[in-house]
Amino acid sequence: MWNATVFGESGWRKSEIVELLSVPTIEALKQLSRERLPNEVGLLSHLEHELDSVVPVDGLIGRQPISTWAKFAEEESRDFDWSTGTKVVVLDEEALGLYWSKSSIKAPSTIAWHEPTAFILPLSSDEREVRIEFVPDAAADDRSARLRHRYATAAHVLETILDWRGYFGTRSVVIDGYTEMHSNSRGFVARMRARSGYVVGRLLRRLTFGTPALDRDPLALHRERGAARRYAGVAQACPALSEREEVVSPEAMVFVHGTASCGVQGLKDLYAFSQPQYPVRRFEHDTFRKLTYNADELVQLIKSSIRVDNLLLVAHSRGGLVARLALDKLIRDNYPASIALETLGTPHAGTPLANIGGRLLSQLYKIGEWGLNSVAPMISPLAWAHGFLFDTPEPPPGISSMRENSPALEMMNLYGAASHVRCWGASFDISGPGSGFAIEIEGALRGAMYDVENDLVVPTSSALAFGSSAPRLSCSHVQYFSQASVQTALQNYFVHEPSPIVAKLAPTAPHNTQDPAADSEHTAMLRLRERYKPLRLKLKPPP
Repeated sequence: MWNATVFGESGWRKSEIVELLSVPTIEALKQLSRERLPNEVGLLSHLEHELDSVVPVDGLIGRQPISTWAKFAEEESRDFDWSTGTKVVVLDEEALGLYWSKSSIKAPSTIAWHEPTAFILPLSSDEREVRIEFVPDAAADDRSARLRHRYATAAHVLETILDWRGYFGTRSVVIDGYTEMHSNSRGFVARMRARSGYVVGRLLRRLTFGTPALDRDPLALHRERGAARRYAGVAQACPALSEREEVVSPEAMVFVHGTASCGVQGLKDLYAFSQPQYPVRRFEHDTFRKLTYNADELVQLIKSSIRVDNLLLVAHSRGGLVARLALDKLIRDNYPASIALETLGTPHAGTPLANIGGRLLSQLYKIGEWGLNSVAPMISPLAWAHGFLFDTPEPPPGISSMRENSPALEMMNLYGAASHVRCWGASFDISGPGSGFAIEIEGALRGAMYDVENDLVVPTSSALAFGSSAPRLSCSHVQYFSQASVQTALQNYFVHEPSPIVAKLAPTAPHNTQDPAADSEHTAMLRLRERYKPLRLKLKPPP
């Protein structure tokens, strides 16, 4: 059923591929590895590591086939308020269907299932390209015919997809791929670049007539609530910006999360062993919306609820772009506080990930939720279901703006307030001890950006392309806040020095336009406050 040929220094040759003819659970793959590949200790270590955290733990699942967790996804879907008009259902206890209420067709827009087969392919250091072929048997053909007859229409197209995971190093890096297979004379074939590691592949099949492009993330609220339950202490210590009474303090921090993520993701690492030393609020927002929409919302929330002398914005990934737009607007609006911004892994010059179009949506949820589960790549059933079921023609507007050389980024970098921004970037060492998770581009198995320094999601040069640069880190995209230098810099950010007594003015003190004298006094106080701001805040350099 599975065949593989690899290209290396000696040209093309047939490769020994180890096939599993049963439901491809992690336990089954581990057993296969023990029996057929006893010398591949690295692979066995990876599989045992994932098996240690397999489902269901707090509603999360490991890399199991659809049939083993479909009911969990349907149950979560029942309890969810689908403002986007979608619903996930189980079909024949082996497949998932996505119903789209805005569609004129009453059948599921997408039907997805995993075939009960998988393979393991060890790769040597001299190999450069892999060609994998799948030849369906009668049972596979019967399954697709049965699901088409029961649930699909003539408009549905059958897709055959190689759903693979690459493992490299001892728990070093895990890379997920999602490669469409093209038909040949015998079955279906896919190609990818590959080198030094292991590829575990399974077959995903879909009947689909497409999903409309999304401008909102249907899982944003679901993700935030789930994270707040799992990390209740962090959520309580760092409440959402829109949830609590206003902050009145000498200083405060507002955290802005990244794509398909939530505020608890970074904060759970930053404050894993300590409490915030100053008020911290997280800006929960829908990252599928336009950058300007998010930024305007952030500005309004800051103006209405943050009354401080010094405001620190801390932002991860895409959140850094939102925070930069908000920073610029706050400065233009004369927000009466000193403002600084720290960005971590932000694609200031874009990222190649944003160029892969609608396919990106199936991977975004993996990156976002994996950051909440740093032990192993674990995702909620509903999020994983959307990764398999959504197939939009274009990425959401909030994602497409992160394309390399996009006009939006060029304009931001030309006119942004660079003097207020410090950027952190990282280069992930694939042979290092830390774990990392990424998605593939064009079949490159050694990182999201095959030939440039990167943190598995954003090129290092892009993360450092604006403002001043912090010391370069060695970690993956979801590990910034667990780095000692980042924790020290942010937790001890505000260092007070003696300053003269200056008049305190509430940030929202009203202008009395009917009384010129009162307005003059207001203006004078603002100027006095601006004059002494530099003496009130000193940035402690990172260690």
